[in-house]
Amino acid sequence: MTIAGVRAIYNPTMERYEASLPGMADWSLPLNYNVTVDGIIAQGTFYVTYVSQAPHASVSQWWNGLDWVSVFGLDDCSSPGTALKKYNGYHHPLTAYLLGSVGSSADILPTQSEIGLHFPHQWWETNSRFWSEATTMANQGKQFIGQYAFASKWDDPANGGNGHTFISMANPGNRASYQLLYAEYQEGIRIDGNSGNNASQLGSWNLPSPYVSLGSGWDPCTPMDLMDAIRQLNTDIARSWNDSFRIVDLIAQNHGLLRVFGHPETPIKTPSILHWIDNSKTNYSHENWKATDGEVASYVYGRWSTQVVFDGNLSNDGTWTYRVMSKDPKKAGYWAVPITIAIDTQGRTIKDVVFVNRSETHQMSDGSLNNLHGKRVMDAGYQIKDGKLFISQIWDSNTTVRIVFENDSHQSATQSSSSCLAIFNPVMWVFETRWE
Repeated sequence: MTIAGVRAIYNPTMERYEASLPGMADWSLPLNYNVTVDGIIAQGTFYVTYVSQAPHASVSQWWNGLDWVSVFGLDDCSSPGTALKKYNGYHHPLTAYLLGSVGSSADILPTQSEIGLHFPHQWWETNSRFWSEATTMANQGKQFIGQYAFASKWDDPANGGNGHTFISMANPGNRASYQLLYAEYQEGIRIDGNSGNNASQLGSWNLPSPYVSLGSGWDPCTPMDLMDAIRQLNTDIARSWNDSFRIVDLIAQNHGLLRVFGHPETPIKTPSILHWIDNSKTNYSHENWKATDGEVASYVYGRWSTQVVFDGNLSNDGTWTYRVMSKDPKKAGYWAVPITIAIDTQGRTIKDVVFVNRSETHQMSDGSLNNLHGKRVMDAGYQIKDGKLFISQIWDSNTTVRIVFENDSHQSATQSSSSCLAIFNPVMWVFETRWE
């Protein structure tokens, strides 16, 4: 047996074949295998997600070490301004799912919002589209939104983005065939849903025990899982506080994603729960990151394609040094957004944090490293909270982070092991086998 071209050795204790593979953190990495038994050859591919860990350090599940995520979206927008008007009085970035073509990309910058897609809009029949029709419809949708210059702050060429990278969609009527979801992904959409085909091959929100349903589980094992992400709270529908909070609480307790949506012509019928989500929590232990769909999709990609390595050669009792490496998200169709590294400081007092990225240097001591304490809208910088240091940056292929401590008697970081790659659990093993 070989796995990714490496001979696999049988482990009699574990009763399995094992191969040691080089590489870095990656999401849904395809690995080819070859098995020969009694002259029969089986060849195929399975997909594995590797996550990075280093002494005291890992990639945070969500930006800035926050516990769960909320997205406020609006369907049937004639312009980005439609969503801004609808959610006037809230301080939450918005995802405007467009049906019209009024306004410009500059309209979304003051609120760090997003231009998403809600077209084609034949919601009564999109769940029955097969491949040829689906590819045509998906292409029409992408052409429809192409008149806008950029989708978000992170896609803005003035901020280092590529422009014209529209990656978010909400399925009209919450209906779509699997063929349409795959066709939309082919056209560059990276987060969509929901399709109405709930709890089937796609979807990162309705998982078996120990997760609960109602969208509280959030572990997309493959990029396609994000194409059928549930939208849980419809502001067009009146709900009691207890009913609304039950949905939100389940998601927050399980560190999930809450997608809120409604329509322009219908007043918001659940304002109390929306204001509670929007405001800082004073009576609740789980705080939310206020995001857009595209920020969520791009963070998930970055979370599982970023590797952190402890550098023992540049570390000592008073300084911990890490190297952070990340794949280019733009090549995979996402935005380059700040990804958060969480470092457990073991109770030590931090004197300085230094971030070095090519010729660019920022540090805590001189104020050039942005303090994100209490911040809930995505940005680059650092936060010290609950004995942990959270550093959020747009990492490149080799960035250095140094943490300098005050003189104390605490132990240094373990230097015998620089880093390790762990298989994400649960793992989506997708086998494609060919027999000869």
